[in-house]
Amino acid sequence: MKFVRKFLRHVLVWWLPGLAMLVALAAGFIFWLVASQNGTRLLLTTAAQQFEGQAQDVNGSLLHGVTVGRLELTAGGTHIDIHDLDLSVRWSALGDRLLHVRNLSAGSVRVDIESSPETPPAEESGEPFTLPKLPVTIAVDRLALGDFQFTQDGEPLPVTLNDLSATFAASQQGAQLRIASLRVGHEVGEADVTGQADLQGLADPWPFVARLDVTARGAGPDSPLCQADRLSGVFGPVAGQTPVKDKVEEPARKPAAPKAQEAANRADRRKTEAVAKPAETVKGRADAATATATATTPATAPMGPPVPACLVVLHADAAGSLDGIQAKLDGTGSNLVLDVVADLAPRTALVLRSARARAQLPDKSTLAAQFDLQAGDAPGRDRIVGSLDAQRLDLAPWTGNASPPALLTVRADVQADIENLSALRHAAVNLRFEEGSRWNRQALSGDLKAQVDVAPAAGAAAAGAAGAAPAGAATTTPDPSVDPLAGLRIHGLDVDLRLGRNRVRATGELGASSGAITLDAQAPQLDAFWPDVPGGADVKARIDGTVAAHRGEITASYTPPRPRPGIIGQSRAQANLTFNGGWGRGPAGQPDAALVGWRGTFSRLSADTAGFAVSLDRPVTLSFLPSAVAPQWQWQVGQTGVSLTLPGKERLSVAHQGSRGGGKRWETAGQSDNLVITAAVAR
Repeated sequence: MKFVRKFLRHVLVWWLPGLAMLVALAAGFIFWLVASQNGTRLLLTTAAQQFEGQAQDVNGSLLHGVTVGRLELTAGGTHIDIHDLDLSVRWSALGDRLLHVRNLSAGSVRVDIESSPETPPAEESGEPFTLPKLPVTIAVDRLALGDFQFTQDGEPLPVTLNDLSATFAASQQGAQLRIASLRVGHEVGEADVTGQADLQGLADPWPFVARLDVTARGAGPDSPLCQADRLSGVFGPVAGQTPVKDKVEEPARKPAAPKAQEAANRADRRKTEAVAKPAETVKGRADAATATATATTPATAPMGPPVPACLVVLHADAAGSLDGIQAKLDGTGSNLVLDVVADLAPRTALVLRSARARAQLPDKSTLAAQFDLQAGDAPGRDRIVGSLDAQRLDLAPWTGNASPPALLTVRADVQADIENLSALRHAAVNLRFEEGSRWNRQALSGDLKAQVDVAPAAGAAAAGAAGAAPAGAATTTPDPSVDPLAGLRIHGLDVDLRLGRNRVRATGELGASSGAITLDAQAPQLDAFWPDVPGGADVKARIDGTVAAHRGEITASYTPPRPRPGIIGQSRAQANLTFNGGWGRGPAGQPDAALVGWRGTFSRLSADTAGFAVSLDRPVTLSFLPSAVAPQWQWQVGQTGVSLTLPGKERLSVAHQGSRGGGKRWETAGQSDNLVITAAVAR
């Protein structure tokens, strides 16, 4: 008992008062740090020094509100420089589990990050990211930032962020951010952004609802944001803009010139009378100045500020989660209206699942597009279905002088089957030019239909295995033995197009099995295709067989606009070609047998015009191997004889021994034994 009483006496008399005093001193020191200006200055300065930084111009206290002129922090290659920091917190709300920040603002924030090559990249975890549960509810009444700059290894962001004013709230159920104002700058222009984002859950799949309103202005006439204004300038002036004022001023300027000249003549006459009549001269000059000012004053322009040039207004809405997002975009600018609706799947390889877009141009023409990603007929295949619909689309504002004038009403349907989102297996195109379409001021109509099938190559599995090899073992040069046309089949080809008096027709199929493709092009009016192309032409062609082995014949003729027989360049010309060959690898035993290309024979080649005629004496072999590299040859022409017949029935024969080339190399050899140039031949 004596020991217990002695122990309690020491605890109650010596230890407990001392411990209470230490706790009181610590609490008082902490209160002094957060409640006084000197304490807050000491706290921030000491904390900044731990991060190799500094805190300057500290005023106020953490308890009642503090401002910092400049705060610098450096940690792990990251440097943060904050100017004019202002923080005000209602600490009494912590009793209600609420962190209430009245104001968190800064004049400018600069963040510089330097990458460290020694640091290995963090390994991604397969588990979805989740936030820890918030112990309190966070509410920020005012979040403001004057200017934000970010650089990584000395390279700044392509955009600038200024004048941010927002509010923020977060709890265990979600978070909300409201942007009252934000200015985003880029080399193409500036944009004012407002909006709101609600995060409805702080865990995967992160459900949310968001809306953004953007008002953008172009930086100059070359800015993409000014394209709508450029289109409006072509189609017509926009109400309230400068062209309206110019139209009003134009008639006022016309009478101004003669009135100004008349006033100048009166002034010259008054100069001669200035010595005798000074008073009248002064009065006359005043009258002339008044008349001139009245004459040159334009008519009253419409009141009110003009609409800003290159102004684009966008409204974007999005809702969903990482499992699926529905987005909508509406935009207007200089009488250009855009509507886009899209479904997105962020977790998939192809994020865009479907989209609908419609644009109304300033001339009231419309352009609509549609995209859908559907499940294919086989596992691992996806089907892409798309369409494009243009109603009276004028190409002049888009292409300028790069193409002839065109006004198109066209419908295009596209379908493609893709395996593993990388290999095309099937494609179909249906293009139709509707009535009212014009190209180069000529009526354009007709259809273009075609289908393409690509069967998997025999070595596709090996190629896929090679693609899955480590990056270090991958080769950067394509394999020249791989056939890019292996398994290709063209079928359902049906082309029937009319342009003015011209007509082009093509039908047939070509693939691994026997087929045929025919072409019949009748173009008596070549300048309908492109301005200043004279004359007319006819082309007939037919190819029979397969891709690997086929034969064909081509007949073509050209007629000048005003034919003059016997004169080169002004006389009708025609040519005939018959050939056979195939695409694929070469015969075994040849040095280039592994290379893929076209190898064949021209059995007949003839051309004549103005009494001159050229023909082959015997068939000639040709080859074209696009993947060949030195010392191999890309193209080769074998031995043959070429005969040239002149208008006077003179005949010239050339023995061609061979030609070949590739890249910047080429060589040819041959001879002619009967070449005699006389004055008659030269004429």
